[in-house]
Parts: sequence; C-alpha cells; structure tokens
Amino acid sequence: MDADQLLDRRRRKHGLILGLVTGLVFGLFSQGINYAVLAGIEFYQPPLGALGNLLLWVLIGGGLGLVTAWSGSGIEGVILGSLAAGLLIVVSVLLTSNLSRSLSLRLIGLSAVYLPFAAGTLPLLALLRVAVNHQRDWYELHPLAWKRARLPLVLLLLAGAFGALWLYPPEGRQELADMDRLIRTGLQGGALPAALQDELVGAFAQKATSRYSLELVTQDLNRYQIPYSLRGLWVPQVVLARFSNGWALACLFVSPKESPFCRGIDNLEHFLTFGDDQTDTFTDHGFYVPNR
Repeated sequence: MDADQLLDRRRRKHGLILGLVTGLVFGLFSQGINYAVLAGIEFYQPPLGALGNLLLWVLIGGGLGLVTAWSGSGIEGVILGSLAAGLLIVVSVLLTSNLSRSLSLRLIGLSAVYLPFAAGTLPLLALLRVAVNHQRDWYELHPLAWKRARLPLVLLLLAGAFGALWLYPPEGRQELADMDRLIRTGLQGGALPAALQDELVGAFAQKATSRYSLELVTQDLNRYQIPYSLRGLWVPQVVLARFSNGWALACLFVSPKESPFCRGIDNLEHFLTFGDDQTDTFTDHGFYVPNR
C-alpha cells in the first residue's frame, strides 16, 4: 500500500469515527434533553423511540462522516455529505409526520426545500472535514492530545448545541407537565378533573392506562376537532397522550390559567389520517364550530 492509499484509509477511518461520535452527541442531546428537564414524563419520539432514534443518529453520523471524508477533495466531500444529509432530513420529516392522502403534496413541498436543507448542513460538515484533515498533521500524537482533539471538541460542542434545540419551549414544557399531572390525577381513581369529565373524552377511567407517552402538537390543531375559544394572546397547542392500549387523549390548551379542552380518540391512526377531510371551521373569534 503506497502513501496516498494509506492517507486515504486514515482519512476515511477518522471521518467515520468522528461522524459516529458526533451523531452520538447530537442524539444524546436531541433525544434526552426533554427527559432531563421534565423528569418522569415519557415522550412520544417517532420513528423508533428515544433509544432507537439515538442509535439511528449514530449510524447517520457515521455514514455522513464517511461520505464527507471519502473523496480526496475536501470541497467535493462536503458537497456530497450535505446532499446526503439533505436527503436524510427529507426522509426523516416524512417518517415523523402524519401521512395522509396529501402525501403527494408533502413530497412536492419537501422537494422544494431539499436544497435549503442540504445547504443548512454545510457549515457543520465543513467543520467535520476540516477536523478530519487536521488529524493528518498530527498522526504521531495520541488521539486525545490537545492538538488533535481541539477541532473535534468544537464539532462535538456544536452538535450538542444543535441537539439542545430539541428542547420544548417554556410554554410547551408547562403544558406537558400539566397534561401529565392531569392524567395522573385521573388515574388515581377519585373524582375526575373537570377537563376529563367532558363528554368528548368518553370513559376515561375505563380506557386510560398507566403507560402512556406525550407529544406536544403545534400545527394542524383543527384536525383534533376540539371545541374551544381563544383566551387573550396565548397561542393554542395540543398535548396528545398515547396510551399503551391504543386509546389516545388530545387536550387543547388555550390559557396557562385554565383547564384544557379534551377529547378521547379510539383510533388515532385513522383519526389523524382522515382528519383533514372534516369540514368543521373556526369563527373570526376563534370559536371552533363542529358540523354535526
């Protein structure tokens, strides 16, 4: 093996390793930060759950690191890596969204933002390639020597910072905590909280289980068909609880000082898939008008 081939192998090996570690750091922060801040709450994290997503990010990071470091040209490697990263982002958006009969429109929309997604990954992948190339000048040193480790450390810090952006906003964290408290109170067997006594909820005591996961929903709130009226400038959000037996509870929060408006959902997948077909509307005052 000549010197050039040896350098290529070392560059690709370091690209793979650095990509794996970067994916691990990003995955730990993005999948774990809400658990750390809101201890005791189980979150719904598609497509594979927290641990599965963490492993997926490790594999994605390793793959992108290898692609970015594969070519002898740094510019070519970064461009190829960013194009691959953009494709992965588009696929992940499809996997984590509620697919419906508007799938073709989703694909058209995502294809339009593919290049911006890819371009957004350029700075991080460029830093990864620079860090990989930087190793070449210090191969004789220990991998943890400062001269070798400084750029990878910067990359890992940035990966952790990006992962921390997965933290729910303050209002969302409060609503998730309130929802968890609401469900736990309902499961205690005493008098149900007022929000769970609504006829739209159904038989909470018979359908709710002790195992459930929570998701904060900020878009397409109409599909949950929950009657409500706006309160001040508070932006409505839904917290969706998925129970282990398949039943779901959607609660819409319209004010930090008021109980949410809730409804039970027997078949969540069908409800989310075909909810867009409903013709229910909102008035100018924010009142939801169900067409029954």
